[in-house]
Amino acid sequence: TLGFGFVSSPNTHLIPLGGFDGAELALNYQSVATEKISELGATSDPVGATLIPQLALSKGLYEDIDMGISFTPGIQDEDVQIFNFHGRWSFSPSQNLPYLLGINLYASGSQWQNLFHTRTLGFDLFAVYYANKFSLNAGYGRARCIAKFIGGTNGVTQSGQTESVDILESRFFVGGAYQMGKFILALQAFRFQEVTYNLNLGYRF
Repeated sequence: TLGFGFVSSPNTHLIPLGGFDGAELALNYQSVATEKISELGATSDPVGATLIPQLALSKGLYEDIDMGISFTPGIQDEDVQIFNFHGRWSFSPSQNLPYLLGINLYASGSQWQNLFHTRTLGFDLFAVYYANKFSLNAGYGRARCIAKFIGGTNGVTQSGQTESVDILESRFFVGGAYQMGKFILALQAFRFQEVTYNLNLGYRF
């Protein structure tokens, strides 16, 4: 739930930033379904979803290659820390058709209430259709998550020992974006075993 739910989402206009001069600064809100694991934390009340704000910065490097980072700013109530890194390349198969194809590579690390830590590596293949100020995207990807569950008196393992889990999963995502001048509003949903929603408010330089 958390190892895959806290990973980077390719949620933006998904049109290349335009080379080295292009950049995008964004505030992301990611809603992760945590009802199934909320009893493992400090609260006994079931929590249907946890909303995680993240700051994101993307930078164009060369033609259609963009790279970026995102991280939690440390202002949320939940004891969650996330750091994501991504690299994205997209291209147009035909100059006469309004769509792009691309690949997104990402690495993520997270910890939740100091009870477990995750490291996730993955990739996505995606397609984008764009028309004027609008764009729609969809994609498929694979990711590997290594999670460490903390044991001990206040831990979350039944054995009381620190344990690790290594899982490989597929994800699917769909989304859309609207660009108003240099401002971008984007919404995307992606699914491993749980559905996670991501809202992006961005500004392109």
